[in-house]
Amino acid sequence: MVGMSGSSAGATTTFAAASTQHPTLRAFFAQAGASSIYDDVVYEGQSIEMERLWLWVARNIPGLSASHRDAVMRRFGVSKAELDAAAASAAARYARLDAARQTDPPFIESPDWMRLPLTGYPDFATGQPCLDEIITHPAADGFRAAHNFRRTIEIPGFPRHELV
Repeated sequence: MVGMSGSSAGATTTFAAASTQHPTLRAFFAQAGASSIYDDVVYEGQSIEMERLWLWVARNIPGLSASHRDAVMRRFGVSKAELDAAAASAAARYARLDAARQTDPPFIESPDWMRLPLTGYPDFATGQPCLDEIITHPAADGFRAAHNFRRTIEIPGFPRHELV
């Protein structure tokens, strides 16, 4: 018998695991995480949450775990040198993004914030290649449904209100 818990991204991982209906996973505790990647994080309120997404990604790429880095290198054919360069660039990009957030009015003078298209974003496409896959599903479809973990959770968990 197995139970899981997590906070923030770990909570989202816990929700994802709970949604698989694996027979050994019997309960979970998730704190401050998303039970739907789209509804709770990327497209909350049906529009893309650029500030949350870009700041979070830029802030976290430099600190990716060794296992995450290995998975990115294997799955997407990215070299260690490319990941190191993306991490350094993402750290600098985070500083620029955060500074642009503090201006009045915020963001509009920043090429980092105003860049289109959203896919293939420098640093992010290397360090978090799944981000391109996520943001290319702006409307309800099978891919989005697969990332709405609360739809298929049938085991006891806390907080219950996240699953309603």
